[in-house]
Amino acid sequence: MSQTNHEVSNTISIRVPTPDGTAFVHVIEGENGKPVHIIVNIGKAGVSVAAWAEAVARLCTMLLNKGVSLNELIDELSAITSEKVKIMSDNSRIRSGPEGIAVALIKYRHGKFNELKNVLGAAG
Repeated sequence: MSQTNHEVSNTISIRVPTPDGTAFVHVIEGENGKPVHIIVNIGKAGVSVAAWAEAVARLCTMLLNKGVSLNELIDELSAITSEKVKIMSDNSRIRSGPEGIAVALIKYRHGKFNELKNVLGAAG
């Protein structure tokens, strides 16, 4: 596994149900507050879905460190579907494990937006 040379300032963990089971997506931020590393845990170690999730997470990390934006990752992952669908309590649908990762990244992005909005609101 490749290592990143970033100082870590914060880790945000997001739980998201997917058709393949519950995914725990961990977004690790660098000192500048931007995501630099993604970790995805789903299923038990050694099972196929866990291996696929780790591979997707490693690729997301590599892409982030190559300058690909979080929005670009979300766009790519959100278009991946499978034959299974997980219907959420709000009637939204998650159509694959990768799309579940995209949903987690959207939740992360939304949380960062609200955080910024609160800071700016407090300053004004």
